[in-house]
Parts: sequence; C-alpha cells; structure tokens
Amino acid sequence: MRELYDGFATSVKYIATLGRMSAPDNRHYLSYWVDACQIWARLNNIAPFGNVGASFFLAAIAMGVPYQLGNHAMGVLPAVGLREHGGERMTADGWKRSLAGDVLLPTQPERRFSQPSPAQVFVGGR
Repeated sequence: MRELYDGFATSVKYIATLGRMSAPDNRHYLSYWVDACQIWARLNNIAPFGNVGASFFLAAIAMGVPYQLGNHAMGVLPAVGLREHGGERMTADGWKRSLAGDVLLPTQPERRFSQPSPAQVFVGGR
C-alpha cells in the first residue's frame, strides 16, 4: 500500500511541473508519461518514488487533467492531456478539488478502426 501512495505522490509532483491541455494527447502513450515521471523522480532524488505505473493515471485524473479511457474494441488506448512545454500550469494541490467531488468525466475517444464491411465479416459454414 505504501508503494502505491509513494507512486501517487510522485506522480502528482511530476504532473504539477507539466502543462495541461484542453483534450487528451493521443500522440503519447500513457507509458511515455509513466517513464518520464520515473526519470524525473530519479533526476530530482525523489526516493522512494513507489509504483508510478499503477498510480499515474489516477493522479492525472485527480489533478483535473483531461483523459480518455482505453477501449480495445474501438482501438483506443488510454490517454491524458499533458504536455511538457506550454499549456495551462497546475499546482501540486490540484488533487484537492477531486476530494470535493470536482472530477472531470472522460473524453469520448474517436473510433480508430472503421466498422467492418459485410464482406469482412465471417459468417461461417457453406
């Protein structure tokens, strides 16, 4: 449990150094931000930095960052609206709004795969 708390706290501190976009950024996978957070924590001597992988997405949601949930059927991966340079600045205590019930709803993703044509659907048997 302590490792998840440390990961959440580290993620919140890192997210506070980034800019917030108005919509999720589909150019970077969530793993990109997790890796960047871990590198940032090492460079800033934050130890222990805990399980950032399990906590980053939750920390982003708590900080009011626009996000989209993954949907395998639509070919959509989870994404967050962060950017390293520019964007709206956040504060490290932004998570306190979520305790008051002020949590953003997920953004609806665009469909990545087109609907299959009747010719592509396997109907089976002869």
